[in-house]
Amino acid sequence: YRTKMVDILIQTKSKDTIICTCQQAYLSAVQSNGEFVPEHAVKWLAGELRTETKESRQAILELAKIIKEILGDNPQDLQALIGYFREDTPDNLKAALSKTIGQNLSTWQQEAANHQVSLPKLKGFDWRIDIKSGSDTVTRLQVPTCLLELKASKSELVSDQGKLHNLEMTKENLDTMLLGLNKIREQLSSLRT
Repeated sequence: YRTKMVDILIQTKSKDTIICTCQQAYLSAVQSNGEFVPEHAVKWLAGELRTETKESRQAILELAKIIKEILGDNPQDLQALIGYFREDTPDNLKAALSKTIGQNLSTWQQEAANHQVSLPKLKGFDWRIDIKSGSDTVTRLQVPTCLLELKASKSELVSDQGKLHNLEMTKENLDTMLLGLNKIREQLSSLRT
């Protein structure tokens, strides 16, 4: 049996329809993990190819699963892309889809990376030394502390200004942190090839 994607897309003679369908499938793969397609996209494809909306949705979702797999694998050439499609997919459809996906792959990978949930990235830091003073009836206390300001960003986008995090550290806290950071640097250095 052939998939809905093949049954639906084999009908198109328009390169633009292939491009738009691939774009919608990519968006579905990235935004909903290939489980949802916006209604306007489904209706558009159904109207373009004069099919039922249920079949159009299924076609886009099937293509989204393929694109999701391609994004993860990062194939290097057109022949590798063609290999993601079933053998019963007509060669001309395989070629059109592979060409469209190949032309957009690097852009899609960059966009997908920017939309992934990830830990914040350190954008910068600033520091200063303060003297905390206090007194009691017996002695006067003056304790130097480091005020560290870290600027963290949720993404690599230039427009993300980041969030500031302030830390107050004693000399002992700073020594412990530096010791830990030095161990991390040594381990990272040993892993480099």
